Amino acid sequence: MSPPTPVAASWPPSSPAAGPATRPRGRADQRAGAFARIASRLDALLRELGPDEWGAPAIRDLDVQQLVGHLIAVEATFAEAVKGSAEPADADHVDSTQEVAMAQAGRDPALTRSDWAVAVAATKAMVTDGRDLAAPVRMHGVTFVLDAFLVVRAFELWTTTRTSAGPPGDRELTPMRPC
Repeated sequence: MSPPTPVAASWPPSSPAAGPATRPRGRADQRAGAFARIASRLDALLRELGPDEWGAPAIRDLDVQQLVGHLIAVEATFAEAVKGSAEPADADHVDSTQEVAMAQAGRDPALTRSDWAVAVAATKAMVTDGRDLAAPVRMHGVTFVLDAFLVVRAFELWTTTRTSAGPPGDRELTPMRPC
């Protein structure tokens, strides 16, 4: 068994002169799998939330339900970026999602969770449809290859889980504190 390739040695995935990068499908599947696992954890948490918990403060001026609205908008933006739309390229991460986030206020939380689950399912389907996971994707002012963007998406979902659930084993919702 050969030692793992250091991250620095594998980034960037290719140079323009070298042509397109080739990523083993297994590595990309691992990243898609990580995204799916984190999404499933967040979905499990959302299913457990009581009505009062959906209204608990989360981050910035958003409650938990509005934070999930932010995630719905991010997944939609991500889908547009993956499809090659120029609109998400330099959109502000917060400003471009704020309308959807704020629209969650007063909605049945089950509808918000359902909308989020549909958005995540679309992301999962998109990254397992044979798409070139080494293709560049530009969104919110940054460019990564698609499989690396899956890591970014998984991280945002993971931080949302931490923001919404508090410390491991703690079901009390705790606001995210500024650094």
